[in-house]
Amino acid sequence: MASFLNYPTSERIIKDIYFIRLQSYISLSSLVLYLYYYGMPILGYTRRILIRTVTTLDSVISVMWGTRFGLGKILFYFIFHSALRHFCEYQLLSYKRIYGNVSSLELSLNIILSFGTARNNVINAISYISAFIIILFGDFALHLKLYALYRKSRKILTFLIVIAISMVIYYLSLAIMIIKNWTTILTTDPEANLSTRSALYPSYYNRILIPKLITEGVMLVLALRVGVKNMRQNRGIEMSNSLSNILVKDSIFYFVVIFSLCLFHQLLWSLADPEIFGLTPPFSLTLASILSQHLLVTIRIQASRRERMETDFSLEGIQFQSGLGFDEGVPNRSFGSIHPSLLTQDLQPHINRLV
Repeated sequence: MASFLNYPTSERIIKDIYFIRLQSYISLSSLVLYLYYYGMPILGYTRRILIRTVTTLDSVISVMWGTRFGLGKILFYFIFHSALRHFCEYQLLSYKRIYGNVSSLELSLNIILSFGTARNNVINAISYISAFIIILFGDFALHLKLYALYRKSRKILTFLIVIAISMVIYYLSLAIMIIKNWTTILTTDPEANLSTRSALYPSYYNRILIPKLITEGVMLVLALRVGVKNMRQNRGIEMSNSLSNILVKDSIFYFVVIFSLCLFHQLLWSLADPEIFGLTPPFSLTLASILSQHLLVTIRIQASRRERMETDFSLEGIQFQSGLGFDEGVPNRSFGSIHPSLLTQDLQPHINRLV
């Protein structure tokens, strides 16, 4: 490390610049993926014309926008706007970092070392805090799903609260330690109007995902436990489309994907150079945000269907219990239902008259 600080070479600076450029492109790709999957309100009408399929944007408009005000709706919109703003700010900062012409870099360089400047500290603090907040609220949405899967069990609630508090303390401590110990090296060439920003990562940075791996593994086991129980009750691997079974499927899918991503990052950071640490988090954060919001939309869709079914049954019960007249037994077009008993018994005298 000392040789790099004292004798930086042009090859090393060019390598840093290309890594920063690649990180910016990955961040931009994550932003495009996020906007494509959810869609901006301005692009919504264009997407509806071009894509004649059921998209998440349609679900957001028809389900989340028109639903009643609740905790799931708050979590959905908070994660949505927080992730969108985080990606936009990160992309703007990345663009400013790579601004310049790489080909104009000469062998003779003027080196300026800047350790922990105020501007870089603020940028890093905002980036890390916003990312941790998004992760925490995504985990909170999943905790609510597990709480619903276990039918509001107090033991599961206590366990999830302990995990949530532990992860909040962990992420808060980690953000403070990283921001406090963050070291930035700014290498500039005034003649070429070119600058590259390199970061010195703390020694514990490649092990920060171990607690996340443990918690995701525990959540996966809890979701699998309910899934195995449902399969035993149904005597097969195919499960019905009930709300509980859909929650199990989505939870298992989410935990498998997130656990695989965390394991991949942990292995990559442990075996690879610190230069690539900033390449993978944007895509992972995008995928985690999309999955967590998708779960909230799925819950809202199933809850809305269940409410409509209960409303239909209640209205049919009222119709069945109401007084009988000449118009009873006529098909109800709003619900698409016919009462055979009314048709065969109460309308039989009228049918005999016509015959």
